[in-house]
Amino acid sequence: MKKERRNWILPEPLRAQPGLEAFSTVFRQVLHGRGLTTPAHLEPWLRLDLAGAPDPFLLKDMAVACELVKEAVDEGHRIAIYGDYDADGVTACASLARGLSAAGADVITYIPNRFSEGYGLNLEALRDLHSRGARLVIACDCGTNSVAVAEGRPAGMKLIVADHHEIGEQRPPVDALINPKQPDCSYPFDGLAACGVAYKLLVALERVAFPGRFDPAGSLDLIALGTVADVVPLLGENRALV
Repeated sequence: MKKERRNWILPEPLRAQPGLEAFSTVFRQVLHGRGLTTPAHLEPWLRLDLAGAPDPFLLKDMAVACELVKEAVDEGHRIAIYGDYDADGVTACASLARGLSAAGADVITYIPNRFSEGYGLNLEALRDLHSRGARLVIACDCGTNSVAVAEGRPAGMKLIVADHHEIGEQRPPVDALINPKQPDCSYPFDGLAACGVAYKLLVALERVAFPGRFDPAGSLDLIALGTVADVVPLLGENRALV
């Protein structure tokens, strides 16, 4: 059988953009595929320095969340970290539990069963946590759209949500919602995974509530894992976290 002859049509070689001539053709092709075609686009992509990361207090409700956590620790109230069953939710939960435990908090964790409970906050779990003494719950990677559950939570239970999901029509009635995607949030980067939001909460807490009691960078291994596993864009602050 005679083989069919094929003529390959190759794209024109990528020409070096002004200011990028020093990079190899292969690297410029990678940059081009990511939409990074000028030095101005490239600079933040290459800058892997968390020291220059945005102030965590640009996140709406961050100051309120720090006050609630400090109050709970100072008064000896138990704090429950409510995660999610995926890698992002688990690493967010673990990093917060690690940091708050080092700060002297009485911490318990909760990961819902994927099959019997499904995604997000549920009332039975919050009632169980309340019966175990939790007076403050920090929900990671869930809670942004749990309006009914937040409304029906046990009396006296404070609720902080550290999440990154899109906001629905109604804001949940929680004590603090830390989510860069919410309206009126001045944080300049909305691509963080939930574990990235949890990291920003740790940075803020160490700064104003528990200085010197723990190092937020000690959880960067978990934050990197959750960020990659959740397939958020590896741009901006996410590249520095990873």
